[in-house]
Amino acid sequence: AHGGGLPENPLRRDTVTVEPYAWVVIRVVLDNPGLWTLLCHNTWHAEAGMVMQMLVRGDVVMGWKVDPEQRAMCARKGVEKGMRPDDSIWFGSF
Repeated sequence: AHGGGLPENPLRRDTVTVEPYAWVVIRVVLDNPGLWTLLCHNTWHAEAGMVMQMLVRGDVVMGWKVDPEQRAMCARKGVEKGMRPDDSIWFGSF
């Protein structure tokens, strides 16, 4: 621990509250390859278009191989609206 009782590596929040009709500026280092989503925790907000995806290090992502079974998850009902697949597909998978 550092002086003042603060931990050496403190917990960091990955959320920010934005009041209605307000805005926020976020400055981050984008070096972790992937397709990352910025969204509200309310699913209906995402369905209403209040969601954003950022492709980070597309040069790296283009070389990734996606298993056909995983790729098929994208075609499942509801996924295009941000909903996860039905629980029935997970039954017995653990």
